[in-house]
Amino acid sequence: MLTSESPDAPTLLRPVRRWVQRTRAAVAELDEHSLLRSLSPGLRAGSLAQLARERASRIAAIGWLALPLMLLVLRLDVERVVSGEMFRVAAFPAFAFSHLLILASAFPAIRLAARRRRDPDDSAPILQAMSVGLVLFGLALGACLAMTQELRSAVDGGGRVQFTLALVLGNLLYQLPGRLRVLFSMGTMLVAVLILSAQLEAAPTFVSARITETLVITLILVLAGGSIQWQRLRSIVVEQRLAELTSTDGLTGLASRSRVEQELAYALTSGRPLSVLLLDVDRFKAINDTFGHKTGDDVLRLLAKILQQRGRARDLVGRWGGEEFLIVCEDTPSSGAVILADQLRHRIAIQDFPWVGQCTASFGVAESVPGDTVETLVDRADRAMYAAKRDGRNRVVDLAVPQLVRPSVPPALKRSTDTPPSTQSHAAS
Repeated sequence: MLTSESPDAPTLLRPVRRWVQRTRAAVAELDEHSLLRSLSPGLRAGSLAQLARERASRIAAIGWLALPLMLLVLRLDVERVVSGEMFRVAAFPAFAFSHLLILASAFPAIRLAARRRRDPDDSAPILQAMSVGLVLFGLALGACLAMTQELRSAVDGGGRVQFTLALVLGNLLYQLPGRLRVLFSMGTMLVAVLILSAQLEAAPTFVSARITETLVITLILVLAGGSIQWQRLRSIVVEQRLAELTSTDGLTGLASRSRVEQELAYALTSGRPLSVLLLDVDRFKAINDTFGHKTGDDVLRLLAKILQQRGRARDLVGRWGGEEFLIVCEDTPSSGAVILADQLRHRIAIQDFPWVGQCTASFGVAESVPGDTVETLVDRADRAMYAAKRDGRNRVVDLAVPQLVRPSVPPALKRSTDTPPSTQSHAAS
């Protein structure tokens, strides 16, 4: 007997340790959790949400397919009851119960499909868990029953192989998370060994070949399923990164113009109050000419930070183009948008911008009306913004109001209600 102190033990255990290390390394390469941990929080959340939606679609489709199939299986169970076969197999009622469990898994899946028809983004994780749990519990119950003497006498070797492969396919179809998939696969192989070695004395050579065949098929299918899942996750990550690039402004990190247009077009269909703020940095061309484009970029980044931090969390802030920014304020009439614009105007005017000093912005406000499009709404805000520039800059104008709008600033932000325009001699913009 070899012990850890035996001189031959390290030599014999070295290949085993090497095999375990390489197997763990191969499994780690296909573990989607390692890939997810390397992503940024936003990208990770988007990728997980997309995975959940795709998993929900698979479960819903399998539920619709399982319903007629399991009804047919239950019909066969009933025929066995009528023929008296159930009295010859003691475990038959419990085995039929496992069929009922798998049939019951179709109903949460069908309910999941109905919810996704109403809301395609609804992944319904509870319904997913119910459907998958019922299937796996039914398969586990069937596996336990398959190892009983009564069922072994009623099922031939081919049936055992088919049942074992059914466990593997159940693992692949429902795409368990990485670690659970490995545990379930190990359990599947254990069940395969127990079932196929039941008649070891009767046909050792045949059973040994069947065991080897089943284990090889199990490993191939499990690795193929894990590889497919991992490759799909990588594709989702690439898709999310591309979507992030197209929806985010590279300089400021705000929403890009294309994303603002999409969100604004969708908001216009809601019928709720909606206002937009369009602002332009005053004399920005002079800033670029005097201090250089790098300083101009720094001004835009700091301005974007102010708009994000001092604005409302529910509003969408985007870079419209050049030194222009657009803020979409849902559920907000023009009166509330004017107050918000003046708070932001004041906060920008008192900010000390590196190298530049004081910098101001002119705001135009427009509220949506029935029949508005993105172009008509933004055009009114644009005309209001240029009216603010003509009237002296560093102002808020709403063309729906006949006079220039200069509301007072709340005490929390108030240093001077009328912040004067920048005193630097910049050229007009």
